[in-house]
Amino acid sequence: MQQLVRNDPGRLDWQRDLGVSLNNIGRIYEDFGETERALGYYVRSNEILDALAKKDPSRMDWWRDLGMSLNNTGMIYEFLGEGESAIGSLH
Repeated sequence: MQQLVRNDPGRLDWQRDLGVSLNNIGRIYEDFGETERALGYYVRSNEILDALAKKDPSRMDWWRDLGMSLNNTGMIYEFLGEGESAIGSLH
């Protein structure tokens, strides 16, 4: 998926799919107890989905995807005892 996005960065649907896929991979790592690795995937997902939501604010589905990814990120920070980092990730 990353290769597709690199080859055709104008395909916003592929960017969205990549962001959602990274979020899902983060969930898998979280389920395996690899919280630091999960966090890396969530943060990357947040970056992609945030950029998409800002490109077209009328796309509520993109905002929903971003919200889910941010929620997962916040839960990891909370688990790690870094609540302030969770708040900082929103800015």
